[in-house]
Amino acid sequence: QEMRSKEVHSIFEYLNGRRFENGLEIGAGNGFQSQLLVNFIERLTCTELNEDRLIKKDFTKISYEICDAEIIDSYFPKNSFDFIYSAHLLEHLTKPQQAIKGCFNLLKDGGIVIHIIPSSFNAFLRIILWYPNILITLIEKYLLKNNPSYVYENTITKRGNNLKSERKWQNSSFRKLLWPRPHGVSKSIFHEIAAFSKSRWLNEFKQIGRAHV
Repeated sequence: QEMRSKEVHSIFEYLNGRRFENGLEIGAGNGFQSQLLVNFIERLTCTELNEDRLIKKDFTKISYEICDAEIIDSYFPKNSFDFIYSAHLLEHLTKPQQAIKGCFNLLKDGGIVIHIIPSSFNAFLRIILWYPNILITLIEKYLLKNNPSYVYENTITKRGNNLKSERKWQNSSFRKLLWPRPHGVSKSIFHEIAAFSKSRWLNEFKQIGRAHV
């Protein structure tokens, strides 16, 4: 949560604390960042496809909707929002260009769209740290298994965060240990190094005429 807080605060520092009237958050996850965004947005629509993840809070400034990001512009009238935001969403979509186009269809003149996307270094780091992390986890479980106050928390929801893809090979316990699963919809963690590259995303935006990333 500390990292997610820094993401939001760094954005509005860059925008010199600019405030917005109507905001849209796409792929909100558990809704944590929504609670930070409303400090700068008068009315925020928080959307998420996986309703198992979304935690709805009683905020008068926030409305919650279950929406598919790839057809986000089918849920709202055109030119509805002056601020549109997503964090770690596009890499989970099989057709991210549709979501990007949809955002610009919903954006008011003079509005701002911000997408936060992990870099190739993110994927590379997960590969490098995979085996040390497994070792630490096993040691921790062994040392704490007889501690009655220790409860292992499985933070992965039943439906996961890649509803747009299916990977049958991930049912193999051996492969789960051999290398980390991809974060997004890429075929493997190794494919993800290229998928998360800046050049890839520049190309995605250039193809729809929006290269300001």
